[in-house]
Amino acid sequence: MNTTLTTVLYTSKTLSNGTHPLILRLTKNRRIRYISLHISLDAKFWDFDTNFPKTNCPSQQLIRLNMLKYESENNGKILVKEINEQVFAPPMIVAEQRKRIKAADFADEPIMGCMVCLFLK
Repeated sequence: MNTTLTTVLYTSKTLSNGTHPLILRLTKNRRIRYISLHISLDAKFWDFDTNFPKTNCPSQQLIRLNMLKYESENNGKILVKEINEQVFAPPMIVAEQRKRIKAADFADEPIMGCMVCLFLK
């Protein structure tokens, strides 16, 4: 009953501007759910081995900061539920998190070369 949470560049979906969305992938019992971060990035700026933006990516630090922020929030929620032995499924975590992630989180800092998207599932 291991639960994992990773940030990935979702290359299966290409947006109209040619970029790909960044998503959190939540896996439990071989069931996968995705949470959009509302950030899109060109594949040439993404390191697929480390699942982090490359050093030549514009606004690399801002993207990494937001990735780690949402990963740590969700990992905390998962750990609390596992410690309390609560039964939960990935859709429950996704439903809680979708209310929190908004594109307004990125409005303060301009992201050069990366697109902040307002797509909703």
